Amino acid sequence: MDFLLTLNRKPWALVEVKLSDTSPAPAMSYFAERLKAPHKIQVVLECERPGMAGDVHVIDAANFLRLLPV
Repeated sequence: MDFLLTLNRKPWALVEVKLSDTSPAPAMSYFAERLKAPHKIQVVLECERPGMAGDVHVIDAANFLRLLPV
């Protein structure tokens, strides 16, 4: 996992970043189970079709960065 986002000091989302691979990283489920993070996000630089891959949100990097609070 590349990032762990927290909310009120508790795991909230696991984030994996890839150049073009939209298939969820196997480690994501492993860490989500252990950390009890309710959200899994795969950020892809070259993502032609954002959406869901199982229970993982797949989103392009530009839109993911726009969603972050500043």
